[in-house]
Amino acid sequence: MARHRSVDRGEHVTPVTESRGKSLLTLLPLVAALLTAGSVCLHAIGVIAHRVFLNEMGVPPDLFPKDVTWILTNGFYVLLDRWYLLFKIYADQSWSFFLYCILFSAALLAYWQLLRWNPKKAEWAENLPAWIKAALRFFSLCLVVGGSVPGAVSLVLLLMVVVGAPGEYAGKAQAEKLRQRYAKGCSVEAPCTDVIKAGGLVMSGPVLDASQSHLAVYNPTTKQSYVIEINGIELRRIASLQSGKPAN
Repeated sequence: MARHRSVDRGEHVTPVTESRGKSLLTLLPLVAALLTAGSVCLHAIGVIAHRVFLNEMGVPPDLFPKDVTWILTNGFYVLLDRWYLLFKIYADQSWSFFLYCILFSAALLAYWQLLRWNPKKAEWAENLPAWIKAALRFFSLCLVVGGSVPGAVSLVLLLMVVVGAPGEYAGKAQAEKLRQRYAKGCSVEAPCTDVIKAGGLVMSGPVLDASQSHLAVYNPTTKQSYVIEINGIELRRIASLQSGKPAN
């Protein structure tokens, strides 16, 4: 006969629900830490990509500051684009990636076993003299310390590379793509913008960046970038160069 547990009407939380609530509460600090770390990484990637792009185009990046929202959005798209390219590389070299994962897992397993190994608990070392056991303990400790310190330094450097490399490569790739697009000048596929001041054409080219005080423009004719003060200028979008005359 099944037994039924009497439940008081004033009891609102069952033990199961309470345990689940505690489990969710324990995950909150981890989720908060992951969100914070992710935001910091996206911010760093966005800043690096923006600065590298402007530096590659010969434009001082300090003249074109960006707000946090723009930087985080830029970092997200940069990371998404880099992950897509990384997936393509892994797809093209799947066997190499699989072999690398096996070797890396084997190295981690060997290091973990060495870290947990104790000569006192090893059956084959029970009959060894005490001085040999002490030498084995000292040798294993040296291996663990000698592997941990360089490993920690390598891990920190790897994290710095993981954060900085996507922004670095994305900024350089964006600059190279823009140069190739405008290698033959302005066209329908590579539209330009006329920069007009006092009724005269200053230059024509794609706008690289803009701030409240300056404008960065790439000139396809001279293959150089120019920074212009934004006061008193007018911008007109054109499809091709007009040989010194502003577009109507």
